Amino acid sequence: MRDGHGQRTAVVFRGVAFELAAILFNVIWWHACHDRRLLTTTIDSAGVRAIGRRFRLAVAWIATGTLLGAVLPALGAAVIAALIPCYWLPIAGELEVGLNAVAAPIRGHDGTVVAAVSASGPSYRLDADRFPEVATAVQAGAAEISVRIGYLGS
Repeated sequence: MRDGHGQRTAVVFRGVAFELAAILFNVIWWHACHDRRLLTTTIDSAGVRAIGRRFRLAVAWIATGTLLGAVLPALGAAVIAALIPCYWLPIAGELEVGLNAVAAPIRGHDGTVVAAVSASGPSYRLDADRFPEVATAVQAGAAEISVRIGYLGS
C-alpha cells in the first residue's frame, strides 16, 4: 500500500462500480421518459431534461475520476466525490409543479449516509434566489445532526 497500488485499485474499483450504477440510472431514466410512460404528470419537460442532464453528467464525471484515480488515487477519489453535491442541488419543480426543495445528507459514525434532512416550500416562497440561503441552513442542520449521532468528520 505504500506505493499507492492498493489505493489505485480501490479508487478504480469503486469508480467502475459507480460508473456501472450511473449507466444503469441512465438506462432506467431513458425507459421512464420514453413516451413519458413512467413519469408523473406534474413534472414538466424542463424538469425531465434537467434530471436527464444530471444523469448523463454523472457518466462522464465518474469516468474522468476513475481514469484519474488510476494515476493519482487521491485526485481521482476527490473528482468522484465532488459529483455528490451536484445531486443535492435542487431542480425547480422536480417532483411537484410549484414545489421546490433542498436536501442534505446525515452521516453516521462511520461517514455513511444514514438519512437526509430537507426543506421544501411553494415555489413563490422558495424560489431559485433563495436556494443558496436555504441550502446553507439545511446543510448546517444536517451537519449538526450528524455530529450528534456520532459522526466526527472526515
